[in-house]
Amino acid sequence: MKSPIKIILIVIAVLQLIAILYIVLPSIQKNLRGISSGNTYKLDTISLAFDLTNNNYEAASPRENIESGRELTALKDPNSEKEVYVMRITDTKYIEIFNEKLRTLRNPFKARFAINRISKDVAKRLEKGSIQGQDFKKMKMETYKGQNREFIFTTIIFTDGHTDYTVEGQIEGAYYSIDLINETGPEDVFKFMKTATIIRN
Repeated sequence: MKSPIKIILIVIAVLQLIAILYIVLPSIQKNLRGISSGNTYKLDTISLAFDLTNNNYEAASPRENIESGRELTALKDPNSEKEVYVMRITDTKYIEIFNEKLRTLRNPFKARFAINRISKDVAKRLEKGSIQGQDFKKMKMETYKGQNREFIFTTIIFTDGHTDYTVEGQIEGAYYSIDLINETGPEDVFKFMKTATIIRN
């Protein structure tokens, strides 16, 4: 029979392991498998082609310069309220912030604390513009990598069950983001991350 001291040491070791895994796990990048060149949607205005699981989207608006260094193209499913916003980013300040955030999220000693801090900041920002009954519940951030690409995938869940899916990242050295509106799952996000291809003139 194990002595009480040995049992206590084993319990302490297990708790330490759990604590280490809790801190380290968010920093582990997930691999994107099955990378291929997308061709269903070709957005010449932002030099990008990609596939989505939903092939019904149509261009809802021309290219928009919403801010200096950011160009937005909107796609809409004519049979539903679903929309996709794809943005090309050339703003050097935004790119610097993204790269720093990516480095932090890959750091096993910083990732968990950074996600908690960002989550609190997002919750505060959403308080002002929240829709009635749609209050912030929680946020999840993951990093993904594949051939010539790296992404930060953010999921924001609201109290009414609504979920926002956003991906931002670099593809062959160019920076883009995609937002899914009124989507019920992240399938289109993963399809985009695996198939987004730069259109070379």
